[in-house]
Amino acid sequence: MRMFLGIFLLLSGCAGKEPELVPVTAEELLEHVRRDAGEVNIVNFWASWCIPCREEFPDFVQLEKAYAGRGVRVFFVSIDFPEDIPHAKAFLKEQGVTRPTFLKTGKDEPFIMRIDSTWSGAIPATVVYDKYGRKQAFVEGKLDYATMQKLVHTVLETNAGG
Repeated sequence: MRMFLGIFLLLSGCAGKEPELVPVTAEELLEHVRRDAGEVNIVNFWASWCIPCREEFPDFVQLEKAYAGRGVRVFFVSIDFPEDIPHAKAFLKEQGVTRPTFLKTGKDEPFIMRIDSTWSGAIPATVVYDKYGRKQAFVEGKLDYATMQKLVHTVLETNAGG
């Protein structure tokens, strides 16, 4: 019985793997976007305590699944404080995010300015890049699914045009 319980706990631990938060600077994040590039690369900045972030998050997960065959990648970047990291991991798990997610490190102002000089630092915030790593859109505030789709289609059309 004890052996069975041990095997059960081992197997159940594998099934419910905790999401990984990978610390990243702005420069490292941009390198990931360039290196792991798809046709459209969306970087979404969020936090577990941010209600609009939590509301739009499932749409980004759905968007990536719906457009995966067309090369759409979503990179999630948590800006949670250290004490909120357990909440961020729980939220990611709840949303079914299985691949590593990023965690902003470093001072806020240099990070923000490196990502987009027009960004006030408010979240949610989203940056859309084309397949060449060129910034195509920056949106501060909550997005709905229809707007996300429009951004994706605009970049896909731009890519097709050269």
